[in-house]
Amino acid sequence: GKIRSLLEWQLGLVTAAKGHPFSFQHLGQHDSEEARDLLRLFGGAPGGDVDLENVVRQIGPTRIAFWDCALNADWLARARARNLLSTESKSENSINRIAGVAENPRFTERVIAGAEFDFRLSLKVIDGENLLPLLLRGLKLLELDSLGGSGSRGYGKVALTGLALDGQSIQAELDAVQPFVTGG
Repeated sequence: GKIRSLLEWQLGLVTAAKGHPFSFQHLGQHDSEEARDLLRLFGGAPGGDVDLENVVRQIGPTRIAFWDCALNADWLARARARNLLSTESKSENSINRIAGVAENPRFTERVIAGAEFDFRLSLKVIDGENLLPLLLRGLKLLELDSLGGSGSRGYGKVALTGLALDGQSIQAELDAVQPFVTGG
């Protein structure tokens, strides 16, 4: 969901969908090949409009499936050998700017920094299409942002390493992605 959301923001699709996930019925407000590729990757609810039936058939089924990301077994063994837990409780509070005192104490459980997960997704290819560049752009946007809550506090920073497709490394392709185009 986060990768889709980041791509929707970057592709300018959030306004067309009025803040909802971009779907087939939103193509009327913003129809582009990238918008259609986003729907090819992540799917979309047809919305029951008969006029959309042809578009839904053209775009076809969702191409991507994300699998649960378990802690990497080797990392977990190293952490346990060092008596580390895989999560930690982080205390936080707010500061009353007038009184200068701490308020609203709370604790957040989070995965410890440096934890490694096994990441896996499946990408279907239909009729030789190439949706990998859009997927890689979404993965790069995720690396530049955060995953989960409290990203503005530095939580949820992720780095994808050892990325491979069918056993062949594509890490260099991910590393080369320039998701933002700056004009001059």
